[in-house]
Amino acid sequence: GFVRFNSNPSTISSVTFNSGNSGSLNIETKKTNLTNGGIIGSSSTASGNAGSIQLNSSEIIQIDNRVIEEPPFLPSAISSSVITLFDEQTSLFGTPLLPDGNAGNLTINTPQLNIFDGGIVAVRNIGNGSGGELNINAGQIILENAGEVSASTASGEGGNINLNINNLELLNQSQITASAGGQGDGGNI
Repeated sequence: GFVRFNSNPSTISSVTFNSGNSGSLNIETKKTNLTNGGIIGSSSTASGNAGSIQLNSSEIIQIDNRVIEEPPFLPSAISSSVITLFDEQTSLFGTPLLPDGNAGNLTINTPQLNIFDGGIVAVRNIGNGSGGELNINAGQIILENAGEVSASTASGEGGNINLNINNLELLNQSQITASAGGQGDGGNI
């Protein structure tokens, strides 16, 4: 969630701000619970590539935003992404306005994956590079109240979403999408 008084989200992350690649994250847990803006992520803001993420939870992964009460209302998420920074951050870090690194792959292994109330599991690239591949191996996935699983790019090749699951429930405006803008091709599901 958020750290009180300064609105910083609680995160486990790997980030690159230049041409070097972001590191990978490998996490082994019994239970994973991301709420109130909690994030597990790997990202790039420049020409370096975002790292891959592997999350293995032997019982459950739960991602939800039911208790968000203050700005900036960032969703709880697990993602590997290429992002742009705010104007003042771009000049501070010397990052390009439009990054061209590639997003990393994201692999989730768990018996139960719950994504509620705007929670997100994604690979994304809002720059010129390619989107990563999203792999979910789960006994059951429940997406409820705008829960999202997505692979998207602004102009590069879109990432694929591979679901190896026994049961899927999509409820109340939840979605699983693969998309690409510009000249890129959307990924497969």
